[in-house]
Amino acid sequence: MHAVRARSSDTPAVTTPTQEPSPTARTAYGVNAAIAWLGIVLTAFFSGLDLYSEPPPEPGLYGNHADGLAGALPRLFDTFSYFTIWSNLVVAISATLLWRRPWRDTTGRRVLRMDALLMITVTAIVYQVLLAPTTEVIGWSNLTDPILHVITPLVTVVVWVIWGPRGWVTGKMIPATTYAHACTIAEVEVDTETGEVAVLALKSAYEVGKALNPKMVEQQIVGGAWMGMSHALYETTEPYYPSRAHGPLDFNEYLMPGPGDLPAFEGVILERPADDGPYGAKGVGEMTANSPIPAIANAIFDAVGVRIDTIPITPERVLRALRAKALEPEKT
Repeated sequence: MHAVRARSSDTPAVTTPTQEPSPTARTAYGVNAAIAWLGIVLTAFFSGLDLYSEPPPEPGLYGNHADGLAGALPRLFDTFSYFTIWSNLVVAISATLLWRRPWRDTTGRRVLRMDALLMITVTAIVYQVLLAPTTEVIGWSNLTDPILHVITPLVTVVVWVIWGPRGWVTGKMIPATTYAHACTIAEVEVDTETGEVAVLALKSAYEVGKALNPKMVEQQIVGGAWMGMSHALYETTEPYYPSRAHGPLDFNEYLMPGPGDLPAFEGVILERPADDGPYGAKGVGEMTANSPIPAIANAIFDAVGVRIDTIPITPERVLRALRAKALEPEKT
């Protein structure tokens, strides 16, 4: 009998850097921001100087305003009470951030970007469907209304589609940052007379982003360890592949580890929230069954010095490998 601890099978968690947009994309963000800011500044300028005085304005949020500069402040308050101005403002801020520091792609920035796209789209649809058919555009409104309601929404959507986070036209994608990472160590005992392998312990660490339900993640790690051990040592539908002879016909013949075969489990959850994951979470599903397999194979190699690269690692394969090793001439 020979027992030994195995080496880790997988690499530890790493951080995937965010890809910086191309110069063309940054230019597009800058143009988007400039157009949005232009519409906002011109609207505030004309409103503050009372240049939208024809036709006679209806009472605003603060009632009737004095003419000229005397009523500038309440007119500006009224102007910035409109959803149109706020939607353009959110677009301007979001596009400016993408233009100035595109590499800082945080959750807050993505939320702001989505809000900008949603708000400016609503602005354009409401204006075109409900307001444009009944609104008389005169004076300086002929300049500012198209910028606020048509040009900025159109440019925003085009920039989003071509240079947005998924690059729907160009096919560009952001680097995946929601990969979970794992490291598993197995302790096994190999009977060199029968070829039987007993797994004594499986110890794993999983970097899962944010564990939304820690207890469920722990249970997933234990269940995955059992499944990985089962794949490594027991389960097969074609034991003599590519021949299909002597395969199991039902679950009575399909080998899996039972309660008495289970090793001691130890799992550690490492949390490094992912910006792209839902609430920072990463996937921790089937991956928990992956790392135990090479960990067990490595442990067998450390124990008896034979590398078996076919699973399941049955007693027959262990004995064949041991006998082949014994027949090898000793290296001097």
